[in-house]
Amino acid sequence: MRYFPRQPIGLSLPVDLKLESPCTDLPERIRKFFGKTGKWWGTWSSPQSPGGYEAVLAIKKIPNREEAEILYYNAPFPNWYIKKGQWETTATFQEKTDGRVSLFIPHIPWKTHLECWFEGPVFKGAIYNRFMLSRITWKPLV
Repeated sequence: MRYFPRQPIGLSLPVDLKLESPCTDLPERIRKFFGKTGKWWGTWSSPQSPGGYEAVLAIKKIPNREEAEILYYNAPFPNWYIKKGQWETTATFQEKTDGRVSLFIPHIPWKTHLECWFEGPVFKGAIYNRFMLSRITWKPLV
């Protein structure tokens, strides 16, 4: 049986981090990216390489239907040349041709992007690199 931690190991958000609940007039398909607390965490993995590293995503604010202010932290993972990092940026909501809404986050260190979406109730994400695809399932961080 594999052990799955309930909290990220070695990462935590600032205690004084202010998150703003989204307005009730936003569509549910946008509001659900905030979840219950605005805080998410998960472990990145790749079908091309064993192992993975942990990350935390905070949805600080969803001011409108087009964008969200986010804070992202990741743990170091030398096997993939990943250094511990954090940044704040504005992400954008984009509707796909199949009607699904994705959150696109500019992934500054790798000059690529992180895409997050819901498959039913499951919040997922992917980073598309030139030579590697990484995936994550976000879990609520309490």
